[in-house]
Amino acid sequence: MKNMPNYTVEKTTDDLILIKDIGPWHIFPTVTNRAEEVVLELAEKLNGRKLFYVDSDGELGELCIADGKFSKFGPAPHTAVLSPPSFTGRS
Repeated sequence: MKNMPNYTVEKTTDDLILIKDIGPWHIFPTVTNRAEEVVLELAEKLNGRKLFYVDSDGELGELCIADGKFSKFGPAPHTAVLSPPSFTGRS
């Protein structure tokens, strides 16, 4: 198996899971670079929920899922719904 990203689960609700890429990136690949594997790793926990992530640059985005697999990167919705500003790198 490939070296997996190092991330934490920051928030779980009935509608979403929010993860944060924590690196260190000289040792671990980023969530962005291993999106397919991250979605597969979390598949059992998703149960139809959306998967949002804070990337290695501190930006909030969505890992879009179709048929149980990663399909594309999506923009983040209104950040106040997901997390405090400190998770997004914005104040």
